[in-house]
Amino acid sequence: MTTETKYSRGAWEVGARSTWDNTLAIISVVMGHQGSRNESCIASVAPKRNYDLQTDEQGGNARLIAAAPELLEACKRLVKDYKSLREEYGLPYVQNCGESMANVAIQSATGQYLQ
Repeated sequence: MTTETKYSRGAWEVGARSTWDNTLAIISVVMGHQGSRNESCIASVAPKRNYDLQTDEQGGNARLIAAAPELLEACKRLVKDYKSLREEYGLPYVQNCGESMANVAIQSATGQYLQ
């Protein structure tokens, strides 16, 4: 079963704040030839009320979204490592809490459940 997810490639990061509506951009950054930086906006995080000043919650939401690809890869690695340990030591399949939570996150992001 493949778990390749189709999402914007490159590193995701919080970009500049819009001076027009005070949203924070989540951008995908792909390094091009000779170190050129290619950016594309993949999401915007709006403040709670239009034209509010930046809030800690808005910045936190933006950082969490930007970390999504790394978090997904960490969850996949955790599930893979648990599976390898079970196979290496001949242990029966008994899913633990961390592995279960990682699988739920993977399923939410990809629509697939690893085992």
